[in-house]
Amino acid sequence: MRCTTATATRVGELLAHETRLDARIATLRRLVDQRIVVGAEALDEVQALRYAAFRREGTTAARADRRLGDRFDHSSNGAVFAIRFEDRLCATIRLHIVDAVGLESPACSVFADQLLPRVEAGERLVDPNSFCVDPHLAGRFPEFA
Repeated sequence: MRCTTATATRVGELLAHETRLDARIATLRRLVDQRIVVGAEALDEVQALRYAAFRREGTTAARADRRLGDRFDHSSNGAVFAIRFEDRLCATIRLHIVDAVGLESPACSVFADQLLPRVEAGERLVDPNSFCVDPHLAGRFPEFA
């Protein structure tokens, strides 16, 4: 399930007693569940959240399926994470570990000339991408970022 206005209100109530950002982040970390997305249904939910968030920001075109995904969602060296509060999907991020074994990632596709020589020289890179926060929470709770 996705977030609602009620979800945002509940998060706000639970964070209201904290005034410092670091304390708010610590409180939120105790309240959320962060897991790797497993299964087509969970990935579909994440892709729907991405679409809603990216549309809200005006960074993707309208699509009939109201989903935003790509081939990198299925990379063997990547993982899609779902961040949930009270079983509601609040945020998501996709991480790729790029090394000699797994070279596929969005950043390596776009910046291959700069990144691949570093990987070939033995470096390991972490490529965080497709991060988004539910539109009900975005802007109101920077702690999710």
